[in-house]
Amino acid sequence: MEKTSRLISAIFNPLLIPTYTIAIVMTTTLLCIVTPGTKFGVIGMIFLITAFIPALSIFVLYKLKIVTDSGLNERKERFIPYLITALCYVGAAFYLSSIHAPVWLIMFMVGATTATAICTIVSLWWKISAHATSVAGMATFIFYLIYYQLNVLNISWLLYAAILIAGVVETTRLILNRHTLGQLLAGTLNGVICVALAMTIGMHLAY
Repeated sequence: MEKTSRLISAIFNPLLIPTYTIAIVMTTTLLCIVTPGTKFGVIGMIFLITAFIPALSIFVLYKLKIVTDSGLNERKERFIPYLITALCYVGAAFYLSSIHAPVWLIMFMVGATTATAICTIVSLWWKISAHATSVAGMATFIFYLIYYQLNVLNISWLLYAAILIAGVVETTRLILNRHTLGQLLAGTLNGVICVALAMTIGMHLAY
Protein backbone atom coordinates (compact mmCIF):
# COMPACT_ATOMS: atom_id res chain seq x y z
CA MET A 1 0.00 0.00 0.00
CA GLU A 2 2.83 2.39 0.85
CA LYS A 3 4.59 1.79 -2.48
CA THR A 4 1.36 2.40 -4.37
CA SER A 5 0.75 5.57 -2.38
CA ARG A 6 4.24 6.83 -3.18
CA LEU A 7 3.70 6.12 -6.87
CA ILE A 8 0.38 7.95 -6.96
CA SER A 9 1.87 10.91 -5.09
CA ALA A 10 4.71 11.02 -7.62
CA ILE A 11 2.43 10.82 -10.67
CA PHE A 12 0.30 13.65 -9.33
CA ASN A 13 3.16 15.71 -7.97
CA PRO A 14 2.06 19.36 -7.70
CA LEU A 15 4.75 20.38 -10.20
CA LEU A 16 3.14 18.21 -12.89
CA ILE A 17 -0.45 19.42 -12.47
CA PRO A 18 -0.07 22.58 -14.64
CA THR A 19 1.27 20.42 -17.48
CA TYR A 20 -1.64 17.99 -17.18
CA THR A 21 -4.05 20.90 -17.12
CA ILE A 22 -2.59 22.57 -20.20
CA ALA A 23 -2.69 19.22 -22.01
CA ILE A 24 -6.41 19.01 -21.20
CA VAL A 25 -6.95 22.53 -22.51
CA MET A 26 -5.06 21.87 -25.75
CA THR A 27 -7.12 18.76 -26.50
CA THR A 28 -10.65 19.52 -25.28
CA THR A 29 -11.26 23.26 -25.90
CA LEU A 30 -11.25 25.35 -29.07
CA LEU A 31 -7.46 25.40 -28.78
CA CYS A 32 -7.51 21.84 -30.10
CA ILE A 33 -7.64 23.31 -33.62
CA VAL A 34 -4.02 24.50 -33.44
CA THR A 35 -1.35 22.42 -35.14
CA PRO A 36 0.16 19.44 -33.29
CA GLY A 37 3.50 21.24 -33.26
CA THR A 38 1.98 24.21 -31.49
CA LYS A 39 0.19 21.98 -28.99
CA PHE A 40 3.33 20.11 -28.04
CA GLY A 41 5.31 23.34 -28.01
CA VAL A 42 2.96 24.98 -25.50
CA ILE A 43 2.68 21.86 -23.33
CA GLY A 44 6.45 21.42 -23.43
CA MET A 45 7.11 25.03 -22.47
CA ILE A 46 4.68 24.85 -19.56
CA PHE A 47 6.40 21.64 -18.43
CA LEU A 48 9.80 23.34 -18.68
CA ILE A 49 8.72 26.41 -16.71
CA THR A 50 6.46 24.88 -14.05
CA ALA A 51 7.96 21.43 -13.57
CA PHE A 52 11.52 21.07 -14.84
CA ILE A 53 12.94 24.35 -13.52
CA PRO A 54 11.39 24.01 -10.02
CA ALA A 55 12.45 20.33 -9.85
CA LEU A 56 15.98 21.24 -10.90
CA SER A 57 16.02 23.99 -8.27
CA ILE A 58 14.95 21.52 -5.58
CA PHE A 59 17.67 19.10 -6.72
CA VAL A 60 20.31 21.85 -6.49
CA LEU A 61 19.05 22.91 -3.05
CA TYR A 62 19.22 19.28 -1.95
CA LYS A 63 22.78 18.91 -3.22
CA LEU A 64 23.74 22.12 -1.44
CA LYS A 65 22.14 20.68 1.71
CA ILE A 66 19.81 23.67 1.97
CA VAL A 67 17.01 21.10 2.04
CA THR A 68 17.57 17.67 3.55
CA ASP A 69 14.69 15.91 1.82
CA SER A 70 14.03 16.25 -1.91
CA GLY A 71 10.38 15.43 -1.18
CA LEU A 72 10.16 18.61 0.94
CA ASN A 73 8.51 16.79 3.81
CA GLU A 74 10.08 19.16 6.32
CA ARG A 75 7.84 22.21 6.63
CA LYS A 76 10.68 24.59 7.47
CA GLU A 77 12.50 23.66 4.25
CA ARG A 78 9.58 24.43 1.95
CA PHE A 79 9.75 28.21 1.77
CA ILE A 80 12.56 28.63 -0.79
CA PRO A 81 11.42 25.80 -3.13
CA TYR A 82 7.81 26.99 -2.96
CA LEU A 83 8.88 30.58 -3.62
CA ILE A 84 10.86 29.48 -6.68
CA THR A 85 7.85 27.50 -7.89
CA ALA A 86 5.52 30.47 -7.43
CA LEU A 87 7.90 32.67 -9.44
CA CYS A 88 8.01 30.02 -12.17
CA TYR A 89 4.22 30.07 -12.28
CA VAL A 90 4.37 33.84 -12.73
CA GLY A 91 6.73 33.19 -15.64
CA ALA A 92 4.26 30.69 -17.08
CA ALA A 93 1.46 33.27 -16.90
CA PHE A 94 3.62 35.78 -18.77
CA TYR A 95 4.50 33.11 -21.34
CA LEU A 96 0.82 32.37 -21.96
CA SER A 97 0.18 36.08 -22.29
CA SER A 98 3.05 36.44 -24.78
CA ILE A 99 1.54 33.80 -27.09
CA HIS A 100 -1.88 35.47 -26.83
CA ALA A 101 -3.54 32.63 -24.95
CA PRO A 102 -7.17 33.20 -23.88
CA VAL A 103 -7.57 35.40 -20.83
CA TRP A 104 -9.26 32.59 -18.88
CA LEU A 105 -6.24 30.34 -19.42
CA ILE A 106 -3.84 33.03 -18.27
CA MET A 107 -6.03 33.60 -15.24
CA PHE A 108 -5.93 29.90 -14.41
CA MET A 109 -2.16 30.23 -14.12
CA VAL A 110 -2.66 33.35 -12.01
CA GLY A 111 -4.90 31.30 -9.74
CA ALA A 112 -2.27 28.56 -9.54
CA THR A 113 0.34 31.20 -8.72
CA THR A 114 -1.84 32.65 -5.96
CA ALA A 115 -2.50 29.21 -4.46
CA THR A 116 1.24 28.42 -4.51
CA ALA A 117 2.05 31.78 -2.93
CA ILE A 118 -0.42 31.03 -0.14
CA CYS A 119 1.22 27.63 0.39
CA THR A 120 4.60 29.39 0.51
CA ILE A 121 3.52 31.86 3.18
CA VAL A 122 1.53 29.37 5.25
CA SER A 123 4.47 26.95 5.24
CA LEU A 124 6.36 29.39 7.46
CA TRP A 125 4.02 28.39 10.30
CA TRP A 126 2.05 25.34 9.21
CA LYS A 127 2.32 22.40 6.80
CA ILE A 128 -0.51 22.97 4.32
CA SER A 129 -0.81 20.32 1.61
CA ALA A 130 0.48 21.35 -1.83
CA HIS A 131 -0.73 18.04 -3.27
CA ALA A 132 -4.28 18.77 -2.12
CA THR A 133 -4.04 22.33 -3.40
CA SER A 134 -2.95 21.27 -6.88
CA VAL A 135 -5.36 18.38 -7.49
CA ALA A 136 -8.29 20.38 -6.10
CA GLY A 137 -7.30 23.28 -8.32
CA MET A 138 -7.21 21.03 -11.38
CA ALA A 139 -10.65 19.59 -10.62
CA THR A 140 -12.03 23.11 -10.11
CA PHE A 141 -10.55 24.26 -13.42
CA ILE A 142 -12.17 21.37 -15.29
CA PHE A 143 -15.49 22.24 -13.62
CA TYR A 144 -15.22 25.80 -14.91
CA LEU A 145 -14.35 24.63 -18.41
CA ILE A 146 -17.70 22.83 -18.40
CA TYR A 147 -19.59 25.57 -16.53
CA TYR A 148 -18.53 28.27 -19.01
CA GLN A 149 -18.87 25.86 -21.97
CA LEU A 150 -15.24 26.30 -22.98
CA ASN A 151 -14.93 22.65 -23.92
CA VAL A 152 -15.76 21.33 -27.38
CA LEU A 153 -15.71 17.70 -26.26
CA ASN A 154 -17.79 16.05 -23.55
CA ILE A 155 -15.46 16.10 -20.55
CA SER A 156 -17.96 15.34 -17.79
CA TRP A 157 -16.14 12.05 -17.27
CA LEU A 158 -12.91 13.99 -16.87
CA LEU A 159 -14.41 16.05 -14.06
CA TYR A 160 -15.51 12.89 -12.26
CA ALA A 161 -12.05 11.41 -12.78
CA ALA A 162 -10.37 14.59 -11.45
CA ILE A 163 -12.53 14.53 -8.31
CA LEU A 164 -11.75 10.84 -7.81
CA ILE A 165 -8.04 11.51 -8.35
CA ALA A 166 -8.15 14.32 -5.79
CA GLY A 167 -9.68 11.96 -3.24
CA VAL A 168 -7.17 9.20 -3.98
CA VAL A 169 -4.16 11.54 -3.87
CA GLU A 170 -5.24 13.06 -0.58
CA THR A 171 -5.80 9.59 0.85
CA THR A 172 -2.26 8.61 -0.12
CA ARG A 173 -0.93 11.63 1.76
CA LEU A 174 -2.70 10.37 4.87
CA ILE A 175 -1.39 6.83 4.35
CA LEU A 176 2.16 8.16 4.00
CA ASN A 177 1.68 10.32 7.14
CA ARG A 178 2.66 13.41 5.17
CA HIS A 179 -0.35 15.45 6.30
CA THR A 180 -3.22 15.58 8.72
CA LEU A 181 -6.83 15.73 7.58
CA GLY A 182 -6.90 19.42 8.49
CA GLN A 183 -3.86 20.18 6.35
CA LEU A 184 -5.43 18.35 3.41
CA LEU A 185 -8.73 20.20 3.86
CA ALA A 186 -6.90 23.54 3.98
CA GLY A 187 -5.01 22.66 0.80
CA THR A 188 -8.22 21.64 -0.93
CA LEU A 189 -9.95 24.91 -0.03
CA ASN A 190 -6.88 26.84 -1.14
CA GLY A 191 -6.89 25.23 -4.58
CA VAL A 192 -10.65 25.49 -5.08
CA ILE A 193 -10.98 29.12 -3.97
CA CYS A 194 -7.94 30.47 -5.83
CA VAL A 195 -8.79 28.79 -9.13
CA ALA A 196 -12.51 29.59 -8.84
CA LEU A 197 -11.84 33.28 -8.21
CA ALA A 198 -9.24 33.47 -10.97
CA MET A 199 -11.50 31.78 -13.52
CA THR A 200 -14.47 33.97 -12.56
CA ILE A 201 -12.38 37.11 -12.99
CA GLY A 202 -10.88 35.75 -16.20
CA MET A 203 -14.30 35.16 -17.78
CA HIS A 204 -15.49 38.63 -16.81
CA LEU A 205 -12.37 40.14 -18.38
CA ALA A 206 -12.89 38.05 -21.50
CA TYR A 207 -16.41 39.37 -21.96
